[in-house]
Amino acid sequence: MVEESEIQEKISRAKRTQPSLVLIAGKPLGKRFPITPPQIVIGRSSDVEVSIDSPHISRKHAILKVQDGKIIVEDLGSTNGTFVNDAKIGHPVILKEGDHIRCGKTIFKFLPKGSVEAFYHEDIHGMAHTDGLTKVFNRMYFLDCLRIEYARARNLGGNLCVIMLDIDHFKDINDTYGHQAGDYILQETCRIIKTNILRSEDQIGRYGGEEFTILLTDTPLHEGSDVAERVRKAIESYSFEFEDKKIDVTISAGIATLTEEDDDPVEIIRRADEALYDAKRSGRNRVVAK
Repeated sequence: MVEESEIQEKISRAKRTQPSLVLIAGKPLGKRFPITPPQIVIGRSSDVEVSIDSPHISRKHAILKVQDGKIIVEDLGSTNGTFVNDAKIGHPVILKEGDHIRCGKTIFKFLPKGSVEAFYHEDIHGMAHTDGLTKVFNRMYFLDCLRIEYARARNLGGNLCVIMLDIDHFKDINDTYGHQAGDYILQETCRIIKTNILRSEDQIGRYGGEEFTILLTDTPLHEGSDVAERVRKAIESYSFEFEDKKIDVTISAGIATLTEEDDDPVEIIRRADEALYDAKRSGRNRVVAK
């Protein structure tokens, strides 16, 4: 049963939320974008506040301005136009609660300041994009994030690194201590990495089974290798205990960075996976850069 105090806390938090756009058609589905003063821009470009990777959206498609407590949307001369509630706009329009803003094939829903509905959309977004056990991104959403950051790095000439890591001898852990112990190891490993190693802008996803991926933005290979090594040492030195039994855990990791030859972000994943294979083949509990 939901406690009354929990409900009141959500209502209290809702009163403090900024007006926002929630993406209800397109990717990343369910994501909420705060509308911060004085304005935000929607577009395909990597240097706008609401960057959407879609060929149907112009580089700078529409602008939302905060004026006298109102939110005003205006088209920026986009190729496919901006629509509010299916009506193409040719002049600035003041938004009302629940209005739908369409740019190309992407649709947003406008939520005003203090909307409790914002938390509903956050919960839906979390359920759609988060691995239920470890509470990190699922594979599909992680790959969506990678594509966005890949495009941004390409456009701006930035760096990014991908770390692929795998828990060593995980099958043996399950066989020896049971699958509940294995679940505990997965959860704790992700918690340690998220809370002690990664920056707020870094992203981690569960790629499958006991294999995880980390995306480091604006990070050259040597710095990414340092992060991977810190992860390796943190897991090796942590005292994992399940039902009063100590479990020794180590990880192997492979890391790769964006190169000029890459035509697709999946190529970075492939190289990181090859480096991970090299790390495991050469004795495990180590980091290999590709």
